[in-house]
Amino acid sequence: MFYFNEELNNYKLSKTKIVIAKARDDFRIPCYVTLPIHYSNSEPIPLVVIPHGGPWARDYWELDSYAHYFSNRGYATLRVNFRGSTGFGKEHVLSGVNSIDEVMINDIADATNFAIEKYNLDANSTFIFGHSYGGYAVYMSLLKYPDLYAKGVAVSAPSDIKAWLKTQKKEDNYFAYEFWNFALGSKKAKYLNEISPIHYAQDYKKPLLIFHGKNDEVISVEQAEEMFFELKKYNKDVKLEILQKEGHSILDSYSLGYILDASNDFFIQNQSHVLSD
Repeated sequence: MFYFNEELNNYKLSKTKIVIAKARDDFRIPCYVTLPIHYSNSEPIPLVVIPHGGPWARDYWELDSYAHYFSNRGYATLRVNFRGSTGFGKEHVLSGVNSIDEVMINDIADATNFAIEKYNLDANSTFIFGHSYGGYAVYMSLLKYPDLYAKGVAVSAPSDIKAWLKTQKKEDNYFAYEFWNFALGSKKAKYLNEISPIHYAQDYKKPLLIFHGKNDEVISVEQAEEMFFELKKYNKDVKLEILQKEGHSILDSYSLGYILDASNDFFIQNQSHVLSD
């Protein structure tokens, strides 16, 4: 890649550190922190928290495009293998089952507080950015921890779990339907409504930017549209952008670049530490 793209040699990548954060119950949470190349502990810098999708997946110590995009622009980034993440043993993954809106979200918040204190980050310029379940985590994190996160960007995220499950069943997607019934712990309407961000639209206090692919066959674009309209009904600070040619995974590099640049512009309005280029 570098041989055929010599211009890349002019750029330096930040180093990613493995850190172990402690949850409020002393559970150990594996995380990855990427700091800007010219990071100095003497001055607080902004932070972007990037919860992974799945949620039964994990982050790795690897070249992560989201993390390096933001670190190149002056942010610290944090990726959290919250409980429910795979690859860290049976206890770790099963601890997240039946708790996508509680344990997982709390672990992300606890790791965020840990990183802010350890690396002298700007607590007033802490943002959250996520795709798929990561986008759901953005919704729930802004809802549950409005004093921790300044803004959030949700990409390809579900907002109404009951409606989403109903769609899976209607389309005879048996595996996804049964898997999520087990993972959620209940398919009762009351519970599904309780874990759906759309039913708390009136409670949002922080700005939100939503992206969704028009051709998303995993989580339909209606999930984003209905969340947007519900938030607007309560005069919340929210913006929605529909990506006309994208599905669930953002595969086109131009679309991904657009999302990241727009997110950076969205975050940079809040503080002065971040570089624009």
